[in-house]
Amino acid sequence: MEYPIALPPDLGLDVAGFVTAWNETPECSAVAKARLETTRGAQFSLGAATAVLGSVAASVAGAALYDSIKRLMARQGVRERMDVTRVDQPDGTQVLVVTVVKE
Repeated sequence: MEYPIALPPDLGLDVAGFVTAWNETPECSAVAKARLETTRGAQFSLGAATAVLGSVAASVAGAALYDSIKRLMARQGVRERMDVTRVDQPDGTQVLVVTVVKE
């Protein structure tokens, strides 16, 4: 399974930096391999480049994947509370959308 990730610009994270940090973190790379990919014109606007988590095993629960994303972002200095939501696209693909939770 593959999941593109939409990172909100207000987090100030570089997509390439996210991919590198994911692959260099043993707990994250054990769950999935990240790569940088040029957006393929998806319905959901992801910008020019997208982080894609590929080779995600079917046995990995969504909550475990979401928690890995949140932990990695916290290690990269993101202090805002975040939610990760899976959004089904009209073409059948799924996108993981990270949003900042406003208190």
